[in-house]
Amino acid sequence: MKSLLPSILTARAFTASNGELAWKRQDLEEVVSAYSELGYAVEAFEVWVVNDKGQWNGFFQMKDGSESICVYDVAPRRGEADSDFAKRCASEIIKKVKEIDIESEIDPKCLPWVRYNLYVDEEYMESEQDRGANALPRAAHD
Repeated sequence: MKSLLPSILTARAFTASNGELAWKRQDLEEVVSAYSELGYAVEAFEVWVVNDKGQWNGFFQMKDGSESICVYDVAPRRGEADSDFAKRCASEIIKKVKEIDIESEIDPKCLPWVRYNLYVDEEYMESEQDRGANALPRAAHD
């Protein structure tokens, strides 16, 4: 998925040793919009604390000394067209990122290393023909 995005966006991303990308909060709206414009559904995000060796941890230290994780996903709706799902995902992911305030709750020493990993599923492309005639329908939840 990295090759789909403009290089200006991928250059700002943390790249994990397995190739997954994660961005700072201030880059997310632009990245989600770019995926959405390409017709991809950004279904979920996970907050990571990263290091300079390409490693990340989904558990992070909070100010009170506890550990926490932060994952959010958007479930498809029964009968929802792929293009509608992709658009709704973009809207909901951006809204949720704006609502949460991990940065005010996390241990301050972790702040420079907080990144948001996005789950982008190629199955939910906006164009049915791009998926191919034999593509299986996505699962829907009530």
